[in-house]
Order: sequence, then C-alpha cells, then structure tokens
Amino acid sequence: MLRVSGAAESIIEDLDAPFDLGWSRFMIGHASYISGDSVTARAAFDAALPLFIDAGDVSAFVLVVYAKAGILGSGGRLDDSGLAARRSRILVE
Repeated sequence: MLRVSGAAESIIEDLDAPFDLGWSRFMIGHASYISGDSVTARAAFDAALPLFIDAGDVSAFVLVVYAKAGILGSGGRLDDSGLAARRSRILVE
C-alpha cells in the first residue's frame, strides 16, 4: 500500500488547487493499480474524481473513469494475465 506524506498533501490542499490534488490522487491510484492494490487504487480514484469535476477538467475526468473501468473490468484482480500492466501502458501512452 502506498503512503502519502501528510505534509505534502496539506501543502497542495492549502493552495486551493483542486487539479493538483486530484492529479496527485490519480497518480496514487495509478501506481496502486500497477502494483495490484485495487483497494487503494479505487479509493484514490474515488477521491480524484470530484476534484477534477471541481477543476472543470474533462480530460482528467475521462482518465479517472477509464482507470476505474479497468479495475471493474478486471473484477479487482489486477494481477490476472497482466491486465494491470497492459492498462498502465494505455494510460501512459
């Protein structure tokens, strides 16, 4: 499970930068997804989505929905047949 420094997160929250906080949570979700931790990934993606909505960033919203669909499509079994690795390449490319 990935841990985020509370100090780093509070700095972003204090800046009132919903996109930045959303992106950091998205990346935590993405890293968790790649490492096979579907619970942390889902929580991070769930936290990122409303922040991107608040920021008005439709492209980031689509990335989160796509990533969440990947978790749902794999049934939470992110290590099956390299699903996580294939989906991570799609998100990065």
